[in-house]
Amino acid sequence: MTMRKILIPTDFSENAMNAIHYAIKLFKYEKCDYYIMHAYQDDIYADEDLLEKETLEEITRRTSEKSLKELGIILKEIPYVF
Repeated sequence: MTMRKILIPTDFSENAMNAIHYAIKLFKYEKCDYYIMHAYQDDIYADEDLLEKETLEEITRRTSEKSLKELGIILKEIPYVF
């Protein structure tokens, strides 16, 4: 039996959490590796002002921290999967 690889994109919204739960239930009787990918749209280019390098780096750092925090929440909610 081949192990499935399941990619689950998420923006950590309620609908995305429902999709994660659905995927886990759908494949619960199969051996699977789950890959959770944080998918989001940057709003940094909506501002007409030019961004400095430091500003872009700060936005990237904050987004990364938020992603790790939200992933930790997912791992606590669904510990038996991971």
